[in-house]
Amino acid sequence: MSGDDRAGRAASPPCGLADAPAAWSGFADRAEIRVLLAELLAAERAGAAALYRLCLPQCPPADRATLVELARDEARCAAMLVRQSRRYGGDVRVPRGAFYERMAALEDYAGRIALLERGQAWVARRLAAALPRIGDGVLRRDLAWMHDLHELNITRGRLLAGP
Repeated sequence: MSGDDRAGRAASPPCGLADAPAAWSGFADRAEIRVLLAELLAAERAGAAALYRLCLPQCPPADRATLVELARDEARCAAMLVRQSRRYGGDVRVPRGAFYERMAALEDYAGRIALLERGQAWVARRLAAALPRIGDGVLRRDLAWMHDLHELNITRGRLLAGP
């Protein structure tokens, strides 16, 4: 083959980067993503259960609509995490996280609301740290949505009568 026949054609894809492990490009690999999704799913299940079972029965009437919306958001996030976990071959039978037990150990509503706000902030921080390492655009979009929702819910939580 002459040099003219090869003009404009690469001998191989750019350094074979498309086939390289995700870690080479700074992105999380599938195993890391499965761990992240399981961790977040456990937290969201704990948050939803805590809101429905512990906070709503104690809440003042003025807080009820906000708490219901927060609980629905936790459930929506959990459903998205289940879908994404399945895409990545993860186990979706993740038990709810320890957050629920910490919330149950508190008897007063104000303490539970303060813990709820800290839990929302933890998830938002965890997502903010993970997002730059997510190479999958679909997953990154969903996790960014979840991050923004948790940031909004931190603000909503501050409006509750609790703390």
